[in-house]
Amino acid sequence: MIGLNKDTVTISRPATTADAEGNPTQTLTTVFSGAGTYGSASTRDELVAAQKGQVVDAVVAMTFEPRPGDRLVVRGDNYEVVAVKDVRLHNRVFIRRVDG
Repeated sequence: MIGLNKDTVTISRPATTADAEGNPTQTLTTVFSGAGTYGSASTRDELVAAQKGQVVDAVVAMTFEPRPGDRLVVRGDNYEVVAVKDVRLHNRVFIRRVDG
């Protein structure tokens, strides 16, 4: 259930750059930092994700629309965007916890 408290959400997107020797390296580039509302995933959200072979740990509501695979930091924890659902006024972003 999404709460009423606003949290600071930072979204990073993988980007490929070249190192000093010209070899490709992957880094994370921040594409959004702003307000979002964090909450636990409902049983229905978890069941729908499981039917698609996905895992959903939490949901964030925000106006920015991230892409699946983007990294999201909220409340000091790291997540990966699994799916995004547009519900008119905001986007419901389904996320799963990841390490670092």
